[in-house]
Amino acid sequence: MSNWLTRPLGKLRKRAASQAYRGLLLDRTVFTDLHSLLRTGKSWEHRARQTPTELVIETTNVCNANCVFCAYQYQERFREGKGVMRDEIFDKALSDYAAMEGAIINFTPLVGDPLVDPKIINRIQRAKESGFRVFFYTNGILFNKIDLEAFLETGVDQVMISTSPFDRESHEQLYRTRKYDDLRDGVHRLLKLREERGYDVEINVTFRAQIPLDDVLAKADFRDYILPYLTKKEIDGIDALVRRYDTWGGLIRPEDMIGDMQLSRAPKLKFRPCQWTFVLMVMYDGMVRACSCRFTGQEASDQDDGLLVGDLREESLEEIWHGERLRELRRSFPAKSLPDVCRSCTMYRPA
Repeated sequence: MSNWLTRPLGKLRKRAASQAYRGLLLDRTVFTDLHSLLRTGKSWEHRARQTPTELVIETTNVCNANCVFCAYQYQERFREGKGVMRDEIFDKALSDYAAMEGAIINFTPLVGDPLVDPKIINRIQRAKESGFRVFFYTNGILFNKIDLEAFLETGVDQVMISTSPFDRESHEQLYRTRKYDDLRDGVHRLLKLREERGYDVEINVTFRAQIPLDDVLAKADFRDYILPYLTKKEIDGIDALVRRYDTWGGLIRPEDMIGDMQLSRAPKLKFRPCQWTFVLMVMYDGMVRACSCRFTGQEASDQDDGLLVGDLREESLEEIWHGERLRELRRSFPAKSLPDVCRSCTMYRPA
């Protein structure tokens, strides 16, 4: 889709999602279907010959929150066990991606929080020393517990803090923890230290909210502890997800939503491969996925996840990237035989 159309529509969609407007034109599903139609006939095969746009490394699948909107609470239906990535798996993921001349490492887990990994600072440093751009999403709670100076010294490029509105009631409602003080104080300390020492890292705050964005920004703790330390670019980029929460294949239900929160609907047109099939994710146990934002929800229990495409303990990333299982997954979209986990997915984006 041409930039002259996507840019203004993208801004309107972002505003709509943040303010819980209900206009049809601004619905994410309608926009995605329109995007699919406008890309009809355009080739996507060349992307399969290129290096993955980023490598997602899930060094842990453990979280320190239990969000009402997240399928973390149901992940045992997808895989058994929780843990932290072994060093040999991490080392191989890093070296294999470097051999493919990759550029970006994303430490965001499928579900979980990267700061739970006790080795995350060292692993960020390793990735930066290997020449990668590094970023990740976190709920921010553990910034009040880790060595912030050592963290910033790694040279991490970007941190996205995905959190509730900055008030205790909202955090306990949405994230279901008693750790609000850690969140507020830790993010405050992180931003203040960045300013004092001049560290060059972008810190973005994105809200998972039950109230419109204007109400989120009016919270006293946000105005006093967070806003004064954000750059103009970071302030301009603030948004609040209110309307389009993922259903995770039916695991998250309308009754789980609070206040103005609403669930997304799955796009209807899925005849092009999803853009997430052009990203690889190494999970903490070494299994490799073609998607970093979806696992089996209430789809047929007798089929496997449908998005697992290899095992780093047995193959290289390059072999998996060019392997038949990943090729077949992409071809399943135009063939209208895509896995059930993809049929119900609200996160689909056409390649």
